[in-house]
Amino acid sequence: MFTEKPSVSHRLTVLLADWELTMRSQSLSARTIEERIRAVVSVSSYSDVDADLLGPRQIEQWLASKPTAGTRWTYFTHLRAFFRWLEVTKQRVENPLLELIPPKRPKYNPRPIAEIHIKNTLAQKLRPSTRLQIQLAVVAGLRVSEIASITGSNYDPAAGVLTVESKGGQLKAIPLHSELRDAINEMHLPSRGYWFPSPKGGHISGKSVSQNIREAFSRAGVTIQAHQLRHSFGTQLLGNGADIRVVQTLMRHESIQSTAIYTQVSEPQQSDALELLTYHNERTE
Repeated sequence: MFTEKPSVSHRLTVLLADWELTMRSQSLSARTIEERIRAVVSVSSYSDVDADLLGPRQIEQWLASKPTAGTRWTYFTHLRAFFRWLEVTKQRVENPLLELIPPKRPKYNPRPIAEIHIKNTLAQKLRPSTRLQIQLAVVAGLRVSEIASITGSNYDPAAGVLTVESKGGQLKAIPLHSELRDAINEMHLPSRGYWFPSPKGGHISGKSVSQNIREAFSRAGVTIQAHQLRHSFGTQLLGNGADIRVVQTLMRHESIQSTAIYTQVSEPQQSDALELLTYHNERTE
């Protein structure tokens, strides 16, 4: 539950707690709720005005202060959800975002990690938990938040199926690669508790998983973001001949357009396609 922070007024704290309750009732993921509330707190702190009282110009200035197009678009969507909720609950009549031209939504390009970098990283001496986190990302396509919260009860060793809570709180059953199943069995993980517990109780955070993965690749001389392993998962599946709709299912995407973001056509595939052309290089004297 959202608690009061020094930079947030008591009035806004109460409002955000009410909004959080609504989002929980909609079965939104904890990560989505956290990110939305963080955006509202950020714009309030930046403008020194409670978010529900902001005007379009103040919001525009805050968005303009963000460093990348991706950040501006993401924060805009979070505010759009907030002001829509205010409208529905009749806590604000006019929506200030309707007076703004939305930031341009960036086109995301896939950034898979070269297979040689993945092999070199896994060839290092790694903590077993870090190694498994990398494998779950690149061989099962899991997001860091999904990896962090796995429990033994999520895994059916007989069927080789892992159940994860995807975006939107949906439970999805994922068949695991045989080598990944072997790696899990060798670790003798708990059959009920968290696979990656936190010393403070509960499970570690997605940020901790990201940091573990980044540091492992950094020791191998490669700078990456952990989510790129998910890009690699989709790209390798498609490159090895898997149907894009199968890839869509394995990546747990609602839309095939989302899958297209994570996949790219490899250079060998492009070369093979070009060879299908009939090229006439005949010269006439």
